[in-house]
Amino acid sequence: MLRFLKIDSNEDRNEAFEMIKASSDKTLVINLIQEDREMEKLFDIQDLIIYNSYDYFSGLVNFDKAYIEVTDGLSWLASTYKKSDHEIELDKVIELTKGFEESFVLMTSDQLEYFNDVEVFSKIDETKDVDEKKGFWAFLKRLFGHDR
Repeated sequence: MLRFLKIDSNEDRNEAFEMIKASSDKTLVINLIQEDREMEKLFDIQDLIIYNSYDYFSGLVNFDKAYIEVTDGLSWLASTYKKSDHEIELDKVIELTKGFEESFVLMTSDQLEYFNDVEVFSKIDETKDVDEKKGFWAFLKRLFGHDR
């Protein structure tokens, strides 16, 4: 299952922390939040970071170099220390999550612009309740309570 988690406050961060801790054996966390390593601090992995999620999605490194194994069942792509201008394609995020029982994508409300891609709507099985005419972009805006 793929879940997008909005992290805009300490309360959001704490809820995400508990949800990730309670996840199943084979879980991937993709942290797309930039210039903020608070989630990594909660899991005590901030000192293990060499590469981040943007290094992976830009093609700088492969997954084996980019991820951190937090526990036997929890893999983590870390947030950036500095802002990156690289845009991440939603289909690449979806492709990466295949093979994991659960996946969490962490982002802020402002990052919704990264996923302005209606073409990939049909790839998201977990969004069956979404009106296809409005597409995946509209779903994300509703999910995060973000209206432009």
